[in-house]
Amino acid sequence: MDSELLVDTVADQRRLVQEALERVEDGSYGTCVVCGATIDDERLEARPEVATCREHADTPVVT
Repeated sequence: MDSELLVDTVADQRRLVQEALERVEDGSYGTCVVCGATIDDERLEARPEVATCREHADTPVVT
């Protein structure tokens, strides 16, 4: 893996985690940012940084 790609990947992951922490602080963690549905626990356990439910997993999220 190219070092620049690795740096970008780590930066993206860090951004997603930071955004998840912000959702925890504002009380919206676990709620899909697209439709407002509750994100199931299994999905959150697998990927705690996700911002969307399974239905909207492929929907681009603009931050």
